[in-house]
Amino acid sequence: MWKQFFGKTFWRTLIGIALVFLFAIPAYFFPTLSLLLLIAIGGSVFAFSLWKPEIGLFVALAELIAFSHGHLIEFHGISLRMVIFGAVLFAWTVQYLRQKVSLSFHHPLFFPFTGLFFLALCALGQSFLLRGDITTALQDGNAYFYTLYFLPLLSIPWKSLQKHQWIQVFVAASLWVGFLTLGIVFIFSHTPEWMLVNTYAFLRDTRLAEITKMTDAIFRVFLPSQIYLLFLLLFLAPFFWLRSVSWKEGVIFASVQGISIATLLVSLSRSYLVGLFVGMCTFVLALFFSKSVSLKQIFPAIGWHALSKIFGLIFLATALFLPVSYLHGQAGDWADMFSSRAGSTQDAAISSRWKLLDPMWQTIKEHPILGSGFGKTVSFETDDPRAEAVTGDKIWTTYAMEWGWLELWLKMGILGPLVFLWIAYVVIRGLIPLLAQPARWLAIGGLASLALLYTIHIFSPYLNHPLGIGFLLFLAPFLEIPFTKQPTRVCAKKEARPQTQTSPVLGSIRFE
Repeated sequence: MWKQFFGKTFWRTLIGIALVFLFAIPAYFFPTLSLLLLIAIGGSVFAFSLWKPEIGLFVALAELIAFSHGHLIEFHGISLRMVIFGAVLFAWTVQYLRQKVSLSFHHPLFFPFTGLFFLALCALGQSFLLRGDITTALQDGNAYFYTLYFLPLLSIPWKSLQKHQWIQVFVAASLWVGFLTLGIVFIFSHTPEWMLVNTYAFLRDTRLAEITKMTDAIFRVFLPSQIYLLFLLLFLAPFFWLRSVSWKEGVIFASVQGISIATLLVSLSRSYLVGLFVGMCTFVLALFFSKSVSLKQIFPAIGWHALSKIFGLIFLATALFLPVSYLHGQAGDWADMFSSRAGSTQDAAISSRWKLLDPMWQTIKEHPILGSGFGKTVSFETDDPRAEAVTGDKIWTTYAMEWGWLELWLKMGILGPLVFLWIAYVVIRGLIPLLAQPARWLAIGGLASLALLYTIHIFSPYLNHPLGIGFLLFLAPFLEIPFTKQPTRVCAKKEARPQTQTSPVLGSIRFE
């Protein structure tokens, strides 16, 4: 069973990500090398996408998860994510014009994603009409161009092999985020600060990670793509409940979940905690409705989950304290930091977020139906000392806001949040039938992850970022979409039976 997650595609993806990361380090210091890498990667992705379109999507998914904001390699504003996006879409356009691929218009996600893309274009137009500032609008709304990946995605005949590979890319890239997070924790916990100037600059300028010194011995390491480790945790959890796992399988899955748990602790993210709580509640409901959990599986499942938490603490303690850190931090200090941050409602981030709420409502009222367009700014009082140091007072003006659902409404009008609810409805409707099939683990994990994503977006915007849009695209190949009955064919010898088939674009699911 575990081999369907850790096959050849998994190892190729993990090695490929590591190689790109290693080459990106010298490229950060030598811009000419950045240009050469972008040309090489772009040309390779284009060639592979012409050969097999799914390979381009595999590369895009791996880059999205592994490198968060997509700026790991950049040359004069052209980023690695832009190059991969252009190569995949250009290859698809060439194949479409040559009639080598065809777009699946009947897929129920086609119209929601098309609607989202054109709604984003309208928001750009709204920005130009109201403010005439298209540059800021593009900086704010360029993430929605990521929606165009649905064109090659819905053009691929997703057979069982491609789905297994798609899953393995997701697992490999997610685990890379965990390895990178714990690696950063290890480096910053075992190296004097004066030696970390270039390391910190690299992580900051490539927007790969946010490093915050919480105390003399504790660093918060946050990567936006850490959310994918929470998705991974929810996708693997059903296996402990749906079947008896061997010791080897159990230890492997518990170890992967342990990495997810350790990363969650290192992130010190309250939004992640709230989202995970809602995701776990959805997980329990989906398990109940699948009607596939027996009493004899409950206690082993609880035991495996407990083991995964133990593994998570071991991984975190190893990164922090082994071998002995020069910072001489105590495990109790870190535990106190996590518990106080999780329970605090008075720090600057939370108070500033609440102070932003009323100005956002007032701005929404200006154009509640059509929205104010991308690039619309809101001014509010903040308690963040960094903002006060920049502006000289406590008033901060920005177009990048918290309260993700309200931001959608503010910039795209009431249709903004509605179109994402439409997408969620289609995804849920496509996953629910799998609860009665062998691939029920995928339905349970997908439903729980969707609930987690939509909950986190309340506090920390993800759906207006490629990371959130990318996860919705990731789920598309696994939706169970009924296909219309084939017309009866009358032959000379016998009459063919009409058959009900699944969509030829989505293929069949053969997961265990």
